[in-house]
Amino acid sequence: MDKNDYGHVDIPRLKQGNVALQMFTTVTKSTDGLNYEGNSSVASDNITKLVLVSLWPTNTWNSLTKRALFQASKALELVDEFPQ
Repeated sequence: MDKNDYGHVDIPRLKQGNVALQMFTTVTKSTDGLNYEGNSSVASDNITKLVLVSLWPTNTWNSLTKRALFQASKALELVDEFPQ
């Protein structure tokens, strides 16, 4: 397998760096105006804006669980597309 000339990670580089585990995480909510001191749970959510403009399914608009499941399904599609 060859190193890619795009992106920031590929299998050969992970092996070269002795990386044994790569985590793929999902972000389901990012409160507008985040800060270290405290955040309001009712503040506008930046991810909702991203979900809308990215044309995600309507069930992801107001459900953090559905957002995570949708992102997981997209990751599984990539596994099927690039099996190695």
